[in-house]
Amino acid sequence: MSNSQAINIDNIISAEEFDDLKVSELRVLLVLSMFKPGKWMPLHELRGDTEKTSSFSRSVTKLVSKNWIATSKDPHDARNKLVRLTVTGRNKLKKQLKPETRVYQGSYQPTDIPYTTKRRYLTGLAALNLPSNEGTGDWHFIETFKGSHGRNPGPFFVAGDNYADTYSVFGSEGIEDQTKSLEEAGVISNTKLFAANHYRAMADMIFQRLHDGNGIDSYVVDDWFPEKKNKRKLASMLDKLEPVLRTDQMRDLRAWRSKNDLTAA
Repeated sequence: MSNSQAINIDNIISAEEFDDLKVSELRVLLVLSMFKPGKWMPLHELRGDTEKTSSFSRSVTKLVSKNWIATSKDPHDARNKLVRLTVTGRNKLKKQLKPETRVYQGSYQPTDIPYTTKRRYLTGLAALNLPSNEGTGDWHFIETFKGSHGRNPGPFFVAGDNYADTYSVFGSEGIEDQTKSLEEAGVISNTKLFAANHYRAMADMIFQRLHDGNGIDSYVVDDWFPEKKNKRKLASMLDKLEPVLRTDQMRDLRAWRSKNDLTAA
């Protein structure tokens, strides 16, 4: 992203709702918009791509308060932070880009089966559509992994790539080798696929939405975890998630848990 300092804000922004933001803050949003949706990047790299002023930290704090960017601890280095553009920030920025420059927003559609590892695994709704002997999860395996009625497969999200990285919270818990089942279904060949089990996928989805500020009320646990024993397993995962949340995020999670009969395990 070494060319980002050459970005001419006036040439690409139709500034209306951004009047209260500084040029350096607009540049932060633009640089982050060039990455795949959900992609985290080191905060210090973003600082290097923007004007090096003493107000950088205040700019980041301001953008976080508006829920246009999100920050997180770097699971690989406790001294560093990660940053990404939220869905709210991406949509807000997209409205202000001039039509001829909307290439900055990209058109990333994760419809191909992704490369995965034990650390960078398939998660989110796609993982919830993988078969499970426990009877949990969703029931759209064919639509998700092969597509149907003109609908492309996916979308597919990989933790730490285009989705939140929760390895520092859960470690390898719930990450499974799904290669055999997907090979038998004719979805993949000559490659391995690691994916979250349904409990880890659900916990990842909740973490992602809480940090993006989009709310989790639309998630109904009974749709995917019908039995009490399943709910207890999910509750155990969520117990580990709470300590890394902000106070407001924890409050939202606990309200949702109460509504969905997910008391602490």
